[in-house]
Amino acid sequence: WGSKLPFTIINYCNILAPLYETEHDKADSKITCVWKDLRSKSANWKARDDAIKQALKELAQRQDDAKQASDAEKPAENKHQDAKLPHAPKQKPSASPWKTDLVQGDYYIVVDGLDETTEKIGVFAPMNGLLTELEAAMHAEIPTIAIKTGASMRCDSYGKNSSGLSGALHCANVGTSVIFLDAMVRKPLGDSKSREEQVRMSKDLYDESVRKPLMERKDPTPDINDVMNLAYFWEMLFKDGDTMTSDDNSTSLEASSRREGVPLH
Repeated sequence: WGSKLPFTIINYCNILAPLYETEHDKADSKITCVWKDLRSKSANWKARDDAIKQALKELAQRQDDAKQASDAEKPAENKHQDAKLPHAPKQKPSASPWKTDLVQGDYYIVVDGLDETTEKIGVFAPMNGLLTELEAAMHAEIPTIAIKTGASMRCDSYGKNSSGLSGALHCANVGTSVIFLDAMVRKPLGDSKSREEQVRMSKDLYDESVRKPLMERKDPTPDINDVMNLAYFWEMLFKDGDTMTSDDNSTSLEASSRREGVPLH
């Protein structure tokens, strides 16, 4: 490709707490961040900066109050067990559990998610609506590919969270090719003589390495990595069973391996 990429990178963000968390620590405040440089060049962002900071502070306080209320409702036995577990140092209410920066790109779309009526932050629907229309418009003009990995946020309404499956579903509906990537490091299956054996081995490996540890936990914990699991089992059903390669060595398996996958739409 040389020095110029043959495609355009558009970064978007509508969760600002991890960005602003870098301003709480003196060490982080000296680090040059992409998002800070972008804010300094955006008149709209600078005009809303104080309101965003206040909304994030109130959001952190509400989350801290909810956690304290939840802890107070725990049975005495659970509190005793929790006291034996190692805990991280208690964070101040305004602290985010993680912090990040924007990735370098050609263009940026930043939506603060601040509700003008309630003055609460965390409204995702405007960003999702914008992305839906943008993806449809781009697909009508140029070739597009949608890639998703990791986990999906559980949503109680369609399009509420851009980390849910609704975005991938919309891309598939408008004709964009959707690729789910399995970024999880998994044990190799080894040689299998048939498709049935490969599927059985993959299910056994999933039960041993993922499902069983989750079931043995005291607190109910679902497996949230649905996107990666879908990609993994698709590989087991239609490819060579090795998620670490792009080669299709499934010709040695039975004829069923030659079947095409079923489209999402």
